[in-house]
Amino acid sequence: MKIFISTLFLTILSLAFCHDHNLIIELPGKLESQKDGLDEARLKCTSWRVAGEANNLSPWKMIPKECVEYVKEYMLGRSYEMDIEMVSNEAVEFAKSFVVNEDGMDVWIFDIDETLLSNLPYYGQHGYGSEMFDHIQFDKWVLEGVAPPINPSLKLYKEVLSLGFKTFLLTGRTENKRNATINNLIEAGFDNWDRLILRGAEDHGKTAVSFKSDKRKEIVEEGFRIIGNSGDQWSDLIGSSVSMRSFKLSNPITLPFRSLDFYPDIKGLRIVQSCNGLLLCCSDLGNQRSRKYYVFNPTTKQFAIIPSVPGGRDVRKTICFMGLAYNKEDCVHYKVVCIRRAKANGVLFQIPDQDLTVAKVTSASDDVFIILLWGITRSSPYGGWFLKYQVELDELQVAYPEFKHKYLPPSHPHYYEFEVLDEVRGENEENTFMVVRIPGKIIRYNVFDKSFNQIYDLRKVFYGYIGNSEVHRYTESITYF
Repeated sequence: MKIFISTLFLTILSLAFCHDHNLIIELPGKLESQKDGLDEARLKCTSWRVAGEANNLSPWKMIPKECVEYVKEYMLGRSYEMDIEMVSNEAVEFAKSFVVNEDGMDVWIFDIDETLLSNLPYYGQHGYGSEMFDHIQFDKWVLEGVAPPINPSLKLYKEVLSLGFKTFLLTGRTENKRNATINNLIEAGFDNWDRLILRGAEDHGKTAVSFKSDKRKEIVEEGFRIIGNSGDQWSDLIGSSVSMRSFKLSNPITLPFRSLDFYPDIKGLRIVQSCNGLLLCCSDLGNQRSRKYYVFNPTTKQFAIIPSVPGGRDVRKTICFMGLAYNKEDCVHYKVVCIRRAKANGVLFQIPDQDLTVAKVTSASDDVFIILLWGITRSSPYGGWFLKYQVELDELQVAYPEFKHKYLPPSHPHYYEFEVLDEVRGENEENTFMVVRIPGKIIRYNVFDKSFNQIYDLRKVFYGYIGNSEVHRYTESITYF
């Protein structure tokens, strides 16, 4: 629950009295705010914070630089304390209104970081959320065991204990931090809890939602009733086996997710692209032939594993681009785009379990690239790979001879000196284009009518080279202003 403080603007009215004592009021042409009123930037930062607390922001890694001072003032000032007090007071009233059963099976769950203990001293030394999150430095801070208590939460904790609830502390901290966590909690005034549940080795790779849902399920299966749950992240509260009532504490500093741990890929995970709140991720190590791809929603913690392009490892090694596509006219559906090189008049791919049905590339050109689509929804995959476009780049090679390597044979994997940086769907399908890098230039190539033009000269910067890992599509959102 948030408290919004409104400022009362007073308009000074000019009064004049005539001899006949009639009152004349001169109204101002427009209402002017006081000098210390909220300016546009502050209002935007307030909107950003509220959107974040409501879980409406796309994934973000750092607080917008324009809002760093705002967040600092909020966290160090009275507003943050009042927000926490409001939530804690509501939780106390709810706890008092509940008649605790005498069987000792009524439970209140507490998160630890930014719920019972404050890591604000750490974030104060690291730009109040304006710096990239550093797991190693944060773990060192946790092991020091000096985080102060959040006083309204301490008051709630003591009240819950006095009412007879079992108190379970459920945290994303790992088992190797158990002793430091226990000592820190006791030093901060928290004691007499019934269970302290941390991540074990068996929980590696689980999302916060999955981990906490699993632990709550185990608690319920033991016969306990989860009455209340307090946490600063939605991942503390949502999922399965939820409490009778949950209480979300304010926290504009901590990231909504800190790591890509939604799937235990032994080669690690990295982000390839983001699109309207979804992340396309892939295996961090290994070549294209063995790489796996995933679509991950960091808000709901749901993910989908994208099936490999049919045709085996030899086909997959010809992939030169993987990305997400989004049609704003059909906001439910997302598609994964795959662009790969294909042999003219050769087999595109074989569709399994469909009587050996095959699709073939038919072209007189030796240089053919195909765009495949895989259709998915936010919650689960459906459909399969299908051919969307067939692209011949003959004219592009004539206009830009540097497209091909001078000293390598056509059979060489690096014969074509280009990268597909992105595939963009226009307002109409006819405006769909690829963004291609060739030595010294970035080219826009329309896959529908085969037209193209240079959109950037890389020779002015970057020494003529830039890779697809350094190029990102610009999307205007509330996060950046």
